[in-house]
Amino acid sequence: MSGSRPEQLVRAEELMNNGNVEKALEIVLNFEKTYELTPKDRLSALLLKGSIFGIVLELIYTNELVSKIFNLSINYNYILEILIFFRTYEKKSRR
Repeated sequence: MSGSRPEQLVRAEELMNNGNVEKALEIVLNFEKTYELTPKDRLSALLLKGSIFGIVLELIYTNELVSKIFNLSINYNYILEILIFFRTYEKKSRR
């Protein structure tokens, strides 16, 4: 395994990149518990865990923001404008 990352961390990163952050985090946490880690492996696990937490926090923030925007749009009858905005944003983010 010298010079490369452990298979578990590679798999966890693939899962994270494909949106399966729960399974990715589970793999990293099990990896940290199960194996005696080298300093390099420990650092790799911590960096990956930080990336996973960053994604989770971004999703939480985005969901809260969308909820606030939607509630405001209902209060001011701007539902159509908000839906058009999100549709445009979704198309731009896919590029």
